[in-house]
Formats: sequence, structure tokens, C-alpha cells
Amino acid sequence: MIPPDPRDAMKLNCFMQKYSLSLSPLYLWARKQFFILRGARYIIRKRMNLILLLDVFNYVDRCVHAFGIYEKSQLRYLSDLIRDSEATLFFDIGAHWGLFSFFLLNRHPGIIINAFEPDSVNFQQFQANLFLNRLGNRIRLYHYAVSDSTRDVYLMPYADENRGRSAIFPGSCENTSASYKQVQAWRLDDLFPMLKARELQSKLMLRDTSFMFCWE
Repeated sequence: MIPPDPRDAMKLNCFMQKYSLSLSPLYLWARKQFFILRGARYIIRKRMNLILLLDVFNYVDRCVHAFGIYEKSQLRYLSDLIRDSEATLFFDIGAHWGLFSFFLLNRHPGIIINAFEPDSVNFQQFQANLFLNRLGNRIRLYHYAVSDSTRDVYLMPYADENRGRSAIFPGSCENTSASYKQVQAWRLDDLFPMLKARELQSKLMLRDTSFMFCWE
């Protein structure tokens, strides 16, 4: 496979910006096609002061690659929330490949982060990004879902186009599609029994089907 030529990417960027297409879906589509034609699906780029393994098939990754960030307003809001509440503990549930965890660790180096991701591909990408940035001892990553009880649940994987939209099947585990994956879900109190004895002020933000908790 021939690696992408940076000069070709620069020409593409200049063309898209010249015709005011840099913020359009066409821009993201063009970047995806560029890397596919060059035979490169997974790329390593420096973004957000990090070295990141990105999947150009995945929408979130393409946004980070093209614009340097994704969900900028949500990230800033959550960072300000942590700062104002002086939170020291953060749970990233449905962490994808760690965008929120990495961003918040950069902004709040002293915070303790526990990240949960049941999807195998997302989990492996998160592991790779931890390795590339030598942050394996700073973020605790769990290959579990989180639920109201410790049990097996079914994960509905979304297409490679946007793996951030994978979700836990809300109904019974019986008669589910063959494409669903059985994963283990844990109750937070079972994983962190020490939390039961602490009085915590909780902050909650809903992000699609994922929840963010930052506790003082």
C-alpha cells in the first residue's frame, strides 16, 4: 500500500477551503475517499497535543483529523464543570476511543479517570492511543458496559461509518439479531464498593447514549 502523500492532502485542503466546503459533509467524505484510494484506513496523526490512531472510516475520527477536535462545545462545557466543581473523579461510560478522557486529562492532569467501552474495536483503538501516548497508568480502561446490575447484555454494533453510535440493546436478550454481541455489564457499586461510603456530589451530562459523571 502507498502511504498518503502530505502534499496531496494539502492540495485537497486548499481546494475545499477555497470553495468554502471545509465544514461540509462533502469535505469529510472527500478526505475519507482520499485515504481509501491511497490504501490507508488507519492513520496516526498528532491532534489535541496527542498522538492518535484514527480510523478514516469512522465519522468521529474524520472530524478529529480534519478539524482537530470533535464536539468542541461539549468538551469545553464539561471541562468548565469539572473546574468549577473541583471534581477529582471522572467516569467516561461509552468512551469510544477516549476522546473525552484524553481531552479532560490534558485539561485536568490531577483527575482520576475510569473509562468503560464494551465495543471491541473501540476498546482496542483506545488501548492503542493509551500506548502511543504512554498514558496507560493515567486512565483506567475497562472492557465492560455499565448497567443497573451486573449481568450479560447485548451490544448493538453500529456500522464502521460511526462506531460511536453503538448501544446496549434495551430489551430482553432473547431472540436478538445474530449481529448483536454479548458483553458483560457491571454495576458501578460492584466495581467500586468504596464509593458507597462516600458522599458524592454528582454531575451528569447526556451525550447521545453515553453518560458522563464527574464526582467530587
